[in-house]
Amino acid sequence: MKAMTRAWVAAGMTVQAVLGTAAGAYAASGEHRAAAIAGTDITVGKQSWPWAVNTAGEVVGGYSFANDTHGFVWHNGVFTDIIPLHGGTYSLAEAVNEAGDVVGRSGNYGDSHPFSWHNGVSVELPALGGTGSADALNDHGVIAGMAFQPSTGTNKAVLWCDGALTVLPDLGGTYSSAGPVNESGQVLIYTVAPSGVQHALFWSAGVMTDLGPGVPAGLNDAGQALVGSVQSDQGPTRPFLWRAGQKTYLPAGVTSVAGLNQSGQVVGQYTVAGTGASDGFLWDGRTLTDLGSISPVGINEYGQVIASSPAGTVVWYQGHVTTLTPQTGPAGPPVISDGGLVASEVYSTGDTDVWQVPRS
Repeated sequence: MKAMTRAWVAAGMTVQAVLGTAAGAYAASGEHRAAAIAGTDITVGKQSWPWAVNTAGEVVGGYSFANDTHGFVWHNGVFTDIIPLHGGTYSLAEAVNEAGDVVGRSGNYGDSHPFSWHNGVSVELPALGGTGSADALNDHGVIAGMAFQPSTGTNKAVLWCDGALTVLPDLGGTYSSAGPVNESGQVLIYTVAPSGVQHALFWSAGVMTDLGPGVPAGLNDAGQALVGSVQSDQGPTRPFLWRAGQKTYLPAGVTSVAGLNQSGQVVGQYTVAGTGASDGFLWDGRTLTDLGSISPVGINEYGQVIASSPAGTVVWYQGHVTTLTPQTGPAGPPVISDGGLVASEVYSTGDTDVWQVPRS
């Protein structure tokens, strides 16, 4: 699952954690700052916001089209508009896989429907009689998302495979959504239990496992699930990695988790013991490495960490920190591919820029 996306992260909820005890060594980052890299504007004159980028360098997202919003695909200098379904005014591309298949929502703002797109052709996906969105997909075309069911007034986590819709199980509450999905078709589900507590669920081959209170924050092809903290009846929970029934809590001091890669590396922020400072971290299951005063938002397969910092958006890699210019924001966090291509909205222009960050 090499396509990078952010749409599935619990509908933009902040993933929080609390201080706790766990095994784990701590290491200094040994970082030094590299020369800044200037971005290339790929949507000149178009206010836009990227949502995902794949290893082939295809960037997808949304942009302002007159008074409407349209999805877009950019690749090798070619910008392609995703026209809304049924003559509507709204579309948004939320994820892309390595084949260039795109999924998202389309129709009208407030009345959009899940769709898939490939080579200029959009297809509406079946839903439950109401609105919905397709939020994640794998390289085999399995799509995860959510659909509103008017007959029950609930949002349901759903999966599409070869165009067929499957409603995924939840805990009986009024809201659930699916994503991410890995290459085996395993899915993480975000749901709100009838008690109001947020839970992470793991679905595999028709079997649902309740991972307990928490917010889904990542899933890799090995079946590792990263779950962030939420408020529960017993107070704040702790973030953890789960795989095959085994739960591993993150080290002491971790305050948020932001991403998981194929190697099982986790990034986020933690409170430095004795100082109270909030630094970024990278944890490999054994050692927590302090990344300095940055706030990670994601990590790719090779361990490149995309983060915000007092200097702006940066990429940390093996102790090297590369600053991206100009400043990014405000639509949302930047995204990074496994090839090191970063895409983000630029604060000063509202356009989307890309940066190719080397691994050196």
